[in-house]
Amino acid sequence: MAAGLPITLVGRGSEDAWYSVEKMTADLDTLRSAGVTVEEHVFSGGHVWDDSFVSRAGAFLDERIAGVA
Repeated sequence: MAAGLPITLVGRGSEDAWYSVEKMTADLDTLRSAGVTVEEHVFSGGHVWDDSFVSRAGAFLDERIAGVA
């Protein structure tokens, strides 16, 4: 199922009680074992995107667009 996914960005807040380190690690392991290239970004905060993740997500998309053009 995951094998057809493009490069993927996964992020979590360092204080996120819901999306724990264990959940993120399991997701990363699942994606990588399926052959998906994964970039990860851990930022300060909880279960809400902070400015660093918004910036990283924007840069991630810009990189993908630049690679297509």
